[in-house]
Amino acid sequence: MIVLILQLAITIVYIAGMWKAFEKAGHPGWAAIVPFYNIYILTVIAKKPAWWLVLCLIPLVNIVILILMSIEIAKEFGKESGFGVGLGLLPFIFWPILGFGDATYQGRVAANDEILDAEDIIDQSGGQNQEVPQAVKTLSILSIIGSSFWSLFWLIGMFWMIGAVSNYLSAASTMGSMLPIADPSGAVLVLVIVFLILIGMNVGTLIAAVRMMQGKKAFILYAICNGLWSLLCLMTLGNQADPTIPALTGLAGIGFIIGFGVQMKNMPN
Repeated sequence: MIVLILQLAITIVYIAGMWKAFEKAGHPGWAAIVPFYNIYILTVIAKKPAWWLVLCLIPLVNIVILILMSIEIAKEFGKESGFGVGLGLLPFIFWPILGFGDATYQGRVAANDEILDAEDIIDQSGGQNQEVPQAVKTLSILSIIGSSFWSLFWLIGMFWMIGAVSNYLSAASTMGSMLPIADPSGAVLVLVIVFLILIGMNVGTLIAAVRMMQGKKAFILYAICNGLWSLLCLMTLGNQADPTIPALTGLAGIGFIIGFGVQMKNMPN
């Protein structure tokens, strides 16, 4: 019980530190508690391309990538590389120091630059409305939360499946049992590819939602990724004992695509 309370306290302090650091950099603090979206914000602060988010999903590679991003984030706050390594290896100590300490963000503050960019576009476009509609912001936030949940769900499922198969093969090998599959490693590889495709659909939807929330063009990417995900959910209805969740997920995805599509005419040019 004491260990659980200690772990909870460390997690809260870690999240709170990241929350404050995100706000210093001009990003919403609540992004710290949204899986995958928080990693995307880290790539933005570190000035790394969004596809680094995919590298963070690859075992072992993600450790190196997170340390490299942490070093760049530390530099953006005026800290040394050693502090960045601490962010990557001991985040529950260094993020609170960064967030609640006197460190100031020395890079581009997202909110301010987005306003300036919009003003420049307005001047060049003859006074056209360049404000991102509130409906788009709301749909984007809901999409970010939903896509993050499903990405995390399938990622956990993939690692659970790999662990379960590894334990089964180990037990079968020890007991000398005949395996029901001639090439189990090939079957595992196929399942991993399927999981990665499912994760990729949701990560693509997440990235597109973030870009549209910022007033950037990403509706086609959103429609493709979310459309494929919604179609897949609806196609599995006949194989589900309780089709409620896939039906609601698929219909919600289609509704979001329609909602974004209706709002595209009101988006900044």
